[in-house]
Amino acid sequence: LALGGNATFNNATINFELGANSTLGDPGNDLIVVNNNLSLSGVTTVNILPTATLDNVNPYTLLQYGTLSGGAANLNVITPSRYSFNVLDPTTTVPYIQVQVVGSGTAASLLWKGGDAGNPNAWDFQTTSNWLNGASLDKFYSGDNLTFDDTSTTGSVTLIGTLSPAGVALNNSTLPYTF
Repeated sequence: LALGGNATFNNATINFELGANSTLGDPGNDLIVVNNNLSLSGVTTVNILPTATLDNVNPYTLLQYGTLSGGAANLNVITPSRYSFNVLDPTTTVPYIQVQVVGSGTAASLLWKGGDAGNPNAWDFQTTSNWLNGASLDKFYSGDNLTFDDTSTTGSVTLIGTLSPAGVALNNSTLPYTF
């Protein structure tokens, strides 16, 4: 999104989708370009939704600006995924507002198991443990990579809410799936 004038974010919420490549201008990443002054006041919530496994080495650029009023203290990054983010100090990244993936948080590769006693067919967001992450049961987070194969206890899958996996693979030849 390119804005020809000024922009003010005052206790706003901004949503960004980020993909695997952290390169500035990557078409898989959302970017807001403010040609003149970007003013940050209050605390603006930055909601990041991964659309692929994210790079934890290179920063992601969210905003580009001409001049800046405010700074990192005016931004609170949240995400419905397994990732954590830090806002980089804008005085060191002029003319960009950038975030860095921190820690070892990465998207999980999950295998549909089904069979949770509370809700055996639910594919939901961070609620039901119907997925295998290696040998352990796990919940779905946005940005996870998913596989449905013949080893599941059920081929009936009920999608609940807004679900945003990074990828879905169907590797089944004998178990039919109904979504």
